[in-house]
Amino acid sequence: MEPVGDGAREVVVAVEHVRACEAALLWAADEAVLRGAALHLVHVVDEPATAQDALGAAFGWTSADLLAARDGAGWDVLRRAEDLVRAHLERVRGSRTAGAGPQVRCSVLHGDVRRVLLRLADGAALLVTGGPERPGARAVASRPGATSVDLAGRAACPVAVVRRPPSAARGVVVGVDGSPASVAAVRFAAAEADLRAAATGSAEAVHLLRVWQAPVEGPTADRGRAGAGRLPQQARAAQAAQLRAQAEALARDVQREHPVGVEVRLVEDRFASDVLAEAAAGARLLVVGSRGRGGLLTAVLGSTSHAVLRRTELPVVVVPRAWSPALTGAAPAGGGARTA
Repeated sequence: MEPVGDGAREVVVAVEHVRACEAALLWAADEAVLRGAALHLVHVVDEPATAQDALGAAFGWTSADLLAARDGAGWDVLRRAEDLVRAHLERVRGSRTAGAGPQVRCSVLHGDVRRVLLRLADGAALLVTGGPERPGARAVASRPGATSVDLAGRAACPVAVVRRPPSAARGVVVGVDGSPASVAAVRFAAAEADLRAAATGSAEAVHLLRVWQAPVEGPTADRGRAGAGRLPQQARAAQAAQLRAQAEALARDVQREHPVGVEVRLVEDRFASDVLAEAAAGARLLVVGSRGRGGLLTAVLGSTSHAVLRRTELPVVVVPRAWSPALTGAAPAGGGARTA
């Protein structure tokens, strides 16, 4: 396992079990190559619980013995994870680049999974986690697969939730709603498409999707009646034109930084998450925004982003509103870290 210097520009991957995280590992390895970043594989060991202490004591084990055993198991998981990553890079890039993949470091860290990963996210280029194998599937509480949504709403760097291995699909779909978080999401999507085009020599389009719902007029009591409270057609058309103009202006802004093709679509629908999931069905990546840290999860992440993460199998990247390509400084290692 190859050490990396200061942890700058790392793609951090939360690894619980190799099988459960295989898709995230392969996707993260490709992203690390794309960005010229190091790859940091992290396995988090929480402190032994009282019940585990009691069970260990019955066999003459101390808490330190139990923790050492779990550390050892964690290192075994990381060794298998690194082997998987290396084999993937050699297979997809051919023998000409064998051994020339990203630098890899592996760490077994102690503490609460969420707190450890959020600390690492403060200096990472990207934090990658797995998720339940099927949208909506139950996962074990407190483990990375079960905390992906929580991390996406609170991390300082973009968080990718990956449930399936990399595919040959093309295109990046990004949802916007006019908020600062969605502006950051569009900037990330354009940067991602630009990187992919530079690496492959083939252009990749960004599909900017603005889902909106016309406001309802009139007293609340009248809104259930047929035709009651509907915005006049002329006003609806004017609002749609304004929203399209805003989306097209945003597209032009990001194209000044990244010369990629941007398609703007405006869809009127009550359920933005359903529209986004359907639009992204044939794409490589779906990008949405997060409003920042603190508060209730759905208020922080946004109800649409929250729903998208729960429902789609496509790799999803959630971008915090304060994201900037320059925010890729070194990540603190945290207590209990060991590197090999």
